[in-house]
Amino acid sequence: MLFGDKTKLIMLLIGLMMPVMLIAQQGGMFVGFMQLFANTVDNTGAPLWIMSEKVRFADQDIPMYDFELNNVRTVKGIEWAVPFMNVMGNIKLPGGNSEISVVVGVDNQSFVGLPQNIIQGDPKDLRVSNSVFVDQIGMKKLGNPKVGDYFEINDHEVKVAGIVKIPQGFQSYPMIYTTYENAKRLTPDGRKRMSFILAKAKPGENIENLKTTLKSQTGLKMLTEEEMKWETYNYYNTDTSLPSIFGMTILFGILVGTIISAQTFYTFVLENIKQFGTFKALGTNNKTLIKMILIQSLVMATISYFVGMGLITFFATVFVQDGALDFVVPVPLMIFAFIAVVGTSVLASLFSMMRVIKLEPAMVFRG
Repeated sequence: MLFGDKTKLIMLLIGLMMPVMLIAQQGGMFVGFMQLFANTVDNTGAPLWIMSEKVRFADQDIPMYDFELNNVRTVKGIEWAVPFMNVMGNIKLPGGNSEISVVVGVDNQSFVGLPQNIIQGDPKDLRVSNSVFVDQIGMKKLGNPKVGDYFEINDHEVKVAGIVKIPQGFQSYPMIYTTYENAKRLTPDGRKRMSFILAKAKPGENIENLKTTLKSQTGLKMLTEEEMKWETYNYYNTDTSLPSIFGMTILFGILVGTIISAQTFYTFVLENIKQFGTFKALGTNNKTLIKMILIQSLVMATISYFVGMGLITFFATVFVQDGALDFVVPVPLMIFAFIAVVGTSVLASLFSMMRVIKLEPAMVFRG
């Protein structure tokens, strides 16, 4: 019956697509944001992160003294440990404008912490005083300087020695990579300069026991790469309003979709009430009629799901450019979107079912 009424079919399709598209779009953006927050960890690739006990996420800078690096290196079970600086810097642009950046200082021997995807340049060039690598996206914000060009960070002139390609972080600031010693010269003076200590455990070492030993000897906290990511995820999930903002948008979409679908289903039943009455008069029971409505409801939910997901995939492909926000729709999110649209469709059809159940067969013979 429903497929014979194109207007109501389209209205129902729109109503059911709304929760699908909002769940996929908002949920995909939320997952993308979480990945952006953890990009500092991904770009570094260090097995272990050692930090102040007060650090709660990867971009939080609670600096440590340089001598704490030596303390960590003396802990039994640590194979190697190197400094890592992750601080804000101010870049002077041509024309007098300025741009906030992130200055990353890595070990000048091993270069642990430097992104692996180097487009131009040799890491050894960073050992030259005030030489830096710039991320590919950041180069655009700096006016597209070439390798060999100069610009200023915190009133210090630096030379572009290379270009790296990294996933864009949440703050989208230009990422400036150099050695730890260079980074200390480029950033404001202070006794505490080291943001993190990147390390690796000796083969066969029990990580949990190593955490306990390091904590007792140095007072510092140690996390694995994966734990550091989850520490960051948990911070943004529990201490920011991001989950509630995205969640409220999704709930609003489900509510509006349910209202539109319920109204469409109910109008459809009212306009076909005599046909349902005829079925009842011919001996069709309520169970069969409810199945008829439910089948149409589930078919529409399935069609709406695939159309909605298809549109979201298209928009994401066309409008999410390289280097912009990651748009990620994992399988659990897809399953949740399907369950939500089926639930919305069934809930919307309940009012129609109640009307059919209460329908008296004799009404078909009236008037």
